[in-house]
Amino acid sequence: MAFDELKERAAEAERDLKEYGQASAEYYKLKAFKLAMRSFLYLAKGFVLGFILLLTLIFLSVAGAYAIGERMDSLSTGFLIVAGAYLVVFLLAYLLKDSMNAPILRKFSEYFYEEDE
Repeated sequence: MAFDELKERAAEAERDLKEYGQASAEYYKLKAFKLAMRSFLYLAKGFVLGFILLLTLIFLSVAGAYAIGERMDSLSTGFLIVAGAYLVVFLLAYLLKDSMNAPILRKFSEYFYEEDE
């Protein structure tokens, strides 16, 4: 009698353990899906907004180069000045590239390790 009760409890514990394992696996699948979708959405939004910003920057650069060129009576000088400004911005970004890692990692870590709602 005690053996049958022990056997029944062991079977019940095994069922509970299997259910827990399945629930945990489903939870982590959902968490991975949530993280993947959030990452994809941020990348998609970033791509669209970056593309719009790039188009705006191109048109503003051309307009600025023409305006500077007309003031200096040389369109090529205007374009060279705008190109030089971009070169300075590029050099600053290149020099500061390592200091950008920590804030980016911190931001993505917040999303990865956030508590579920």
